[in-house]
Amino acid sequence: MAMRRLRLWAVLLWAASLPASAAVLTDAVVAPLEARAYAADVDGDERAAVSWYEKATESQPENPDPWYDLGFYHWQVTGNLCAAYQAFKHQVMRGRRG
Repeated sequence: MAMRRLRLWAVLLWAASLPASAAVLTDAVVAPLEARAYAADVDGDERAAVSWYEKATESQPENPDPWYDLGFYHWQVTGNLCAAYQAFKHQVMRGRRG
């Protein structure tokens, strides 16, 4: 548990250190929301984690990365395969991750 908290702080510090240039605007907007989702997951609050992942998709609906993260979370954690499919479908329509 302590190691997960340490990784959470590393993610939060990384997100806070991002420059506000246009080149990293995507990461600067999405990363803090996904860090909060990770924090909620560490605390065992699946509902809050899903909400933060959804906010990340709403903040940049054309970005495939938050859609992938939402789908992966539903698939691996909540077990809601229908929601995972919908998120992955949005992700594929916007371009593949990686």
